[in-house]
Amino acid sequence: MADFSLPTVSIGHGRAAAYQQLAEELRDLIRNGATEHQQLPTEKELTGRYQVSRQTVRRAYLELVADGVVERIPGKGTFPAPKGHYRRSFSSIVELLALSIDTELRIIEPLTATANADAASNLGLQYDRVLHVGYQRLHQSEPFCYTDVYLPPRMEGFLSSAALLKRKSARSGITVLGLLDRVLPHPIAGAKQTVTAVAAPPDIADQIDCRAGEPILRISRIHFDTEGRPVEQCINHYNPERYSYTLQLQRHGHGPAGDS
Repeated sequence: MADFSLPTVSIGHGRAAAYQQLAEELRDLIRNGATEHQQLPTEKELTGRYQVSRQTVRRAYLELVADGVVERIPGKGTFPAPKGHYRRSFSSIVELLALSIDTELRIIEPLTATANADAASNLGLQYDRVLHVGYQRLHQSEPFCYTDVYLPPRMEGFLSSAALLKRKSARSGITVLGLLDRVLPHPIAGAKQTVTAVAAPPDIADQIDCRAGEPILRISRIHFDTEGRPVEQCINHYNPERYSYTLQLQRHGHGPAGDS
C-alpha cells in the first residue's frame, strides 16, 4: 500500500455518524493526491488508526463505493475510482450538506425578492413573495446541475453575511442549505423530495451543457427544520452525462452495527 499520511482527528464525535466522518476523511485523502493506482488503507489499518469498529470502516468504504469515489478489487484492495462523471448517494441531510466538499457553486441569478405563487405555497407562505437565487454547481470545473432556490422572506436576515449570494458569477464551495444550517435557531432536520425526468428547457440546457429537449433529471426538495417549518425549496436540474444519483434504502434496525 502507498504511504499515506492519515490526519489526526477524533472519529465518533459531532453530529455525523462515525462511518460518515470516516468516509469524509477518506474523501480528503483522495482529493489530496491519491491516484487510481494507489491502494487505500486497509480496514485493519483504519480500525487501529481511528479506534473504530470494523463495521464502521466497512460501511464508510461501502458509502464511497456507492458514490463512485472508490472501487474494491478482490484480492488487491481498495483504490480511488478512475475519474468520471460526478456521482453521489444520499440517505441523510448530512450527505446533502457534504456537496460543499467536492463541488463548487457559481451564482447565475443573484439573491433577490420575487413573486412565485407555487414556491410560496410549497413554503407555507400567505403571500407570493419569496427570495430566489439561481446557480450552477460544478465538479472539476464542469457544470453538472442548475439549481433554483426559493426561501421565505424571513431568511434574508439569516443570510445577511452571505454577500456572495448577491454577486453574479461569485463562486464558492458552500451550499445554501449549509449556510442556513449554520445560522438558523433550529437546524435542518429533513426533506420532502420529488424526482422526475423532464425535457431540458432551453435556458436550463444552456446552464448544464446539454441539448434543449434532451431528457434530464429534475429533483425538487423542500427542507424542514426541527420545528417542522419549511425553510427552503430547491429545484435541481442535472445533466445525466455528468451526474448520477443513488438513493440508499435501509430497513430500520437492520443496518450494520457499530456505526453510531
